[in-house]
Amino acid sequence: MSNQVEPELNLEFILKRRLKLVKQAVDKELLQSRLEALVGMASVHWQGEQQLELRYDASQLQLDQVIEVLVQSGAGLEHGRLAQLRLGWYRMTDRNTWDSSRHVPHCCNKSPK
Repeated sequence: MSNQVEPELNLEFILKRRLKLVKQAVDKELLQSRLEALVGMASVHWQGEQQLELRYDASQLQLDQVIEVLVQSGAGLEHGRLAQLRLGWYRMTDRNTWDSSRHVPHCCNKSPK
């Protein structure tokens, strides 16, 4: 029995991502369990055979960490221009969300206690 405390997900920073995978022989259940084990992952769902729908807390987890798990599991991402544009957009919004989660507001912008 473990007394590990899971960090809570911050609902303000939950992002939804759809990743299209290239067709390869991948154990879907193993890949899903590895992704669900990541700190900050809220949900992992398969949309058909080649598309993953992920929801994660961007204040704890970044897209590049997810991609690293995919590559280690033998799954490859689509390489088309639109897919690369989408990944760039996802990375930018992940970074903005990450930065926003660590921003300390100025005194006049703090909510009253």
